[in-house]
Amino acid sequence: MGIALVFWNRYLDKKEGWVCSEHVGEVMEFDGAVQNPEAAAPKIYAILPFLPMILVVVFSQYCIASIKLDISAIIILSIVIAMLFEAVRHGFKFDPIAEGVKVFFQAMGKSLSGVVILIIAAGVFAEGFKALGMLDSIVGLANSLGFGGFGMSVLFVVITTLVTIISGSNGASFYPLIEMVPHIAAKLNVNSVMLVLPMHQASTIARPLSPVAGVVVAIAGMLKCSPLDIVKRCSVPAVLGLVSHHIFVFLLSL
Repeated sequence: MGIALVFWNRYLDKKEGWVCSEHVGEVMEFDGAVQNPEAAAPKIYAILPFLPMILVVVFSQYCIASIKLDISAIIILSIVIAMLFEAVRHGFKFDPIAEGVKVFFQAMGKSLSGVVILIIAAGVFAEGFKALGMLDSIVGLANSLGFGGFGMSVLFVVITTLVTIISGSNGASFYPLIEMVPHIAAKLNVNSVMLVLPMHQASTIARPLSPVAGVVVAIAGMLKCSPLDIVKRCSVPAVLGLVSHHIFVFLLSL
């Protein structure tokens, strides 16, 4: 996928008459001013974003197997460690610590609210889908057409990709369908991982193919170009990455 990205963009540069050497040293100007922090944080703070990953490895079977912590406990422990860093930095003053924790929880609430809504909506969608008998209909159609596990995987990947392109959200395409995968996999007698992994990859890799995706709109706004130009630049590498990943997962599941 990375190789395709290089050669595909080089081909488009040549086709559009864009010569990179003519633009060396150019500076991009953004509409919004960037607010720099008043004081630089200590360099040791760079390790804080990696604390959850470090603790997951530390409290695992590979390091300290006697202590078992789930993700929630690890996140809370990471917050406490970050608060201790802030306490030492600000001389154990309460106000700066409380202000930092407030910003953290506000951002976390804003991020998780959309995920929780998607999960609830996905559960309602899946239950309604099963209540209408659509689940059995899809399995019956797949069996009658001789799809099998691989054919059903391709079908779900196509649906996930189309929904992601239309909605611009990978969660909106992945969560509603993931609830049905274990039931379909059991009926087809295939490994559910064979269906889930390509779907997840499709929901992620198809986002750059959506002109309404937030990341595409944001980058197009910064570059002052059309979102369709971004989509065109990402199209071939994304499709090749999706196909190669699907084939790789299928070969591993044999």
